[in-house]
Amino acid sequence: VGKLKNNKKPLTNKVEGQSVQVLVFFSSLTGGTEKIATDFTKQLSIPTSWSSESVSSGLAEPQLHDLSYVDYDEYFLNMPKSAHDEGIKYFYLLLLPTYNIDTVLDNFLEHLKETHNDFRIDTAPLSSLIGYSVFGFGDRESWPTEAAGFCSQARDVDKWMAKLTGRKRAFPLGMGDSRTDAAERFQEWTNGVQDVVESVVQTGTLGEGVVGSGDPVESDAEDAEEDNEDPVSGEIRTDDQKVKCE
Repeated sequence: VGKLKNNKKPLTNKVEGQSVQVLVFFSSLTGGTEKIATDFTKQLSIPTSWSSESVSSGLAEPQLHDLSYVDYDEYFLNMPKSAHDEGIKYFYLLLLPTYNIDTVLDNFLEHLKETHNDFRIDTAPLSSLIGYSVFGFGDRESWPTEAAGFCSQARDVDKWMAKLTGRKRAFPLGMGDSRTDAAERFQEWTNGVQDVVESVVQTGTLGEGVVGSGDPVESDAEDAEEDNEDPVSGEIRTDDQKVKCE
């Protein structure tokens, strides 16, 4: 949980007439995450959900998208067409459960990975996003720790989005246990995300953000592992082993 520094001062370089549109993406098998995402998107569309009328007027109507039906290339390789036609800045929010079976999230993650690693395109094609944040729903009874897989798919999406956006994580990854504290953790994350969105509308920038924002720690850690990976065995070499191999 983080809090923004008091940096909500209007800037003279804010583009007049430009609006921020929140796109909420979700994945759901049983309908639980879909209901949460639907209620969340409706809440964001209510003017009284925001701190002032000026903030509300600077926001376009939020949109809800099921990852089972969206064209990945349209949203996660290129920016939506209206971004160019109407001067809209997009803010992506992703609400994702984690499953121990094959789902659309596996295909989505593969798309993000292939997009970043495709030498034919920019490694950060979503850098024009004004920001993004991810919330994951998990089950500690099945996966007690993050290392054991708790919210692993949400963490992976957060990592790849950090790469594809050029470090535009606007608010740290949120995680909640669907059996216990998911509602409380999600409300905390929602409050933080709304603070960031309001700041973006008022200043036109992410500003200094909060601790954990804009710094894809997971990406850097993975890059370090890739640098140390043995090309034959695929195992991660220590520094001493790396020197010997070279």
